[in-house]
Parts: sequence; structure tokens; C-alpha cells
Amino acid sequence: LLEVGPEPIAAHLLDLTDYLAQRLLERGYSVLSPLEPRQRSGILTFCHAQRSAQELFAALRQARIVGAVREGGVRISPHLYNTREEMDAVLAALPV
Repeated sequence: LLEVGPEPIAAHLLDLTDYLAQRLLERGYSVLSPLEPRQRSGILTFCHAQRSAQELFAALRQARIVGAVREGGVRISPHLYNTREEMDAVLAALPV
């Protein structure tokens, strides 16, 4: 982490969460995390109107994807070692 540095890590996290958020929105999910630049973080929480957070969490867990249920949504916390392909795996594991 020290070798890469905080700025490139932060940029990578925002890229991953932007990528995932956009695709979730396209699939009818709601993003609960703030998407405004000044309020952003590397954590993304989302929900679906017809699916419970527990159902979404169970689908991710079945696909061996780590997440957590938080405040009515599912939280995904990617980091430096995660990729867009892994964000695609999150999407593939979730019900439509």
C-alpha cells in the first residue's frame, strides 16, 4: 500500500465504485451511498425495490463475494487489489 500511495489507491477505489454504481443503476438498483464528489468513499451501499438486502447478501455470499448488510442495503467495499472484472462478478451474482 505504501508503495502505491494513497492518491492512486483513492482514484482506483472511486473508479471501481463508479463503475459498479453505474451498472447497478442501469439494472434498476438504487445506490444509497452518496455519489457527489465531496461525499464519496470507497464503500458502495445499494438496494433493490423488489429484493430484500438479506436476499441480495445471500446471493453474493453464494457466489463467494464478501459484502455486508447495512441500513437496509448491501455494502461492498472494494480495495486496491480488486478489479472491474470482480465488480462484474458482483453484478452477475445479483438477481435482476
